Amino acid sequence: MSIFDELADTNLDAVDTSYPNLEPGQWEFEVKGATKENSKSGGEYLLFQCALVSSDASDTNGNPLNPGYTLRHMINLTPSPKQIEKAGEAAAIENVKKDVCKFLDAVGASRKFDPTLESYVGARFFAKTRVSKERIDANTGVVYGEQSEIASLIPAS
Repeated sequence: MSIFDELADTNLDAVDTSYPNLEPGQWEFEVKGATKENSKSGGEYLLFQCALVSSDASDTNGNPLNPGYTLRHMINLTPSPKQIEKAGEAAAIENVKKDVCKFLDAVGASRKFDPTLESYVGARFFAKTRVSKERIDANTGVVYGEQSEIASLIPAS
């Protein structure tokens, strides 16, 4: 009997389709895509689609994760009103520049920023990861579950 033939008689409610979370640690990644995006709030951010290179990684349940596991890394280009209020506009803008420089240092790029983002695709870097806590968007009420994220970028030697 084929899988197709079995589907009608199978309880699919028990099938786990959740995306696994990468075990927190230090891992190597490769940039697979880089774009500048517009946020819903009217700001801009850099979005880097990254793929796991490390072959010894596992998820938070102890199951192995193969190279290619994807993770997004975003760098906000528009300070929020809260960030500006807290640090002042000049300091908030300087923090954006610091975040960009941390990325450039991690991928081993020069501090001359490539606005096409093309030179970053294929670059490898090391990062420490964590699993974020579940959160509720205060504006929309949408609940976002735990997810793997980059906690810090490690400068290339």
